[in-house]
Amino acid sequence: MRELERMIESVRKLLPELFFTIGILVILCAGLGTWLFCMPCRIEADCRGRDIDVKQMQIWEEQAKDGSGGILAMAGWRTERMQTVSSVSTGRRALAMVTGVCGDAALVYPAKILAGNYALPATDDEKLQNGKNGRIQRSGCILTGELSDELFGSLDTAGELVKTEDGILVITGVIDKEGKQLLKPVSEGDLEYAAFRVPRRWQAEEKVRELCGR
Repeated sequence: MRELERMIESVRKLLPELFFTIGILVILCAGLGTWLFCMPCRIEADCRGRDIDVKQMQIWEEQAKDGSGGILAMAGWRTERMQTVSSVSTGRRALAMVTGVCGDAALVYPAKILAGNYALPATDDEKLQNGKNGRIQRSGCILTGELSDELFGSLDTAGELVKTEDGILVITGVIDKEGKQLLKPVSEGDLEYAAFRVPRRWQAEEKVRELCGR
């Protein structure tokens, strides 16, 4: 009888720890389920040597518009090369790495926005007036904070103009990323990398590999 009482007492003492452990497991399972099935995520793919170009990216974007493919947004990009970028207003120059982007620029380098936004409009019919160069077409670009500071002495430079080998671009955003880099839109050519925002992580990598032919 005393042995049974001791066993009951031991079990009673273990119950709080048991309930605590079960509670932790429930929380962990719920968190894992949320992470796998309920949280949008970014999946990146290496496209080098796979014949994926801007045209193909545009086809995917068109197919994804109704959301049936399980892709919320996408972007493709390639490293152009180092080139001299100069500020139209200050005359300062800096050597920067230029990246050509097709699609949602926020997926290329996810980073904090320091000024402006991640919009990266392609060249359109809107015009800007510049006394030295005459009337120019507007095309957007995004700078890293380091490059913005080098050219303007400021991070708050959305709306300023920079001159590159491709012409004059309007700064639409400045991002918190190391290095002197400039992102600009491209309308043709091969892409080296792609990134996709999907509604859930479950089987997302498999979907991207299938899409990119891997």
